[in-house]
Amino acid sequence: MSITSEYFETVKDFRDHLRAYHKAYEDGMKKIERYKGSAAFDAEEKELRTTLKNNIAVSQSETLAKLTKLCVVMQEKLDSQPLVPPTDEQLNLLNALKMREKISFDELKQASRSLESCPAALSVLEEIAQKQGHMGFRTEKPSTSELLDAVRVLAVNSEKLCRIEKPDSRRDYIAKSSRYSTEYDNGKSLELFFVDKDFSNENECIQSLSGGCDFDALAEIVNS
Repeated sequence: MSITSEYFETVKDFRDHLRAYHKAYEDGMKKIERYKGSAAFDAEEKELRTTLKNNIAVSQSETLAKLTKLCVVMQEKLDSQPLVPPTDEQLNLLNALKMREKISFDELKQASRSLESCPAALSVLEEIAQKQGHMGFRTEKPSTSELLDAVRVLAVNSEKLCRIEKPDSRRDYIAKSSRYSTEYDNGKSLELFFVDKDFSNENECIQSLSGGCDFDALAEIVNS
């Protein structure tokens, strides 16, 4: 299984397990409902709640360990990418662009296609674009630095995701973020709002949790 597939499956399993734990709790509560008000009910309800809490805690801890390890592997693979020096033709192109007083956006795009085999050259091209005033210019292929930033975001959101106790609680997070709520938590629940969702595939999962990285570019390196 690829690194990105393993990450997605780990997130999916975590959410499935949480749902199963809550269903077991709810089913157990239905069975003892008739004894409500008795000492037996109180004892069994406490046991069900303790089991639910413990299962959630174990799943949170195990999932965070797995996701953290996968993010570390991604970072290591990105860090170990060999530096590809620019060819003579690419160096000549960059030097020619540096000497130009005015370069159009389309010319920069055209140049990026000629430099796409060399990440270092693409980084230099982005610097030239910024000096030319094209602040919104980005090469079609993200740099290793940009992908590393995306994995760092992924690691941060992995930690937030593993704080979820019950999936599909986004409405509760909004309620707790209100200063008028008796459960007001100073906005901490809103952090979970953005990660409490189901994903249909690894592309959607990693793009969403990494802040919108180029999934194909990331997968090409970390899954190799």
